[in-house]
Amino acid sequence: MECLFAIKEKHSNQIRDITSKLLANDSSEEQQIASDMGEAYGIRSDIDHGGEIKYFRDLEKEEVKELSERLDDYVRQTIKYVLNNSELNYTMHDIEHKAYTRKYFKDL
Repeated sequence: MECLFAIKEKHSNQIRDITSKLLANDSSEEQQIASDMGEAYGIRSDIDHGGEIKYFRDLEKEEVKELSERLDDYVRQTIKYVLNNSELNYTMHDIEHKAYTRKYFKDL
């Protein structure tokens, strides 16, 4: 998601905010997506920093499975959105186009 949105800073906040604004149909869904993305980034941080994955301690196996399925859906929807909007497809070496993509998503 960081690469798709061309995120440069405040990764967890931007991933949460951009994904929820991009995919939600109403405020309730926006809150759910933002919460899910925040949880996912927390899990990622726990793994990346070698700590205990606190999220798994507090949830049942079925709840973790449901979160995983929702996250999979968010990623698929986001990839489809970007692929269907060619102006958002940038190359790593095209700094201006990457900046355009970053601004597009930040302005949602």
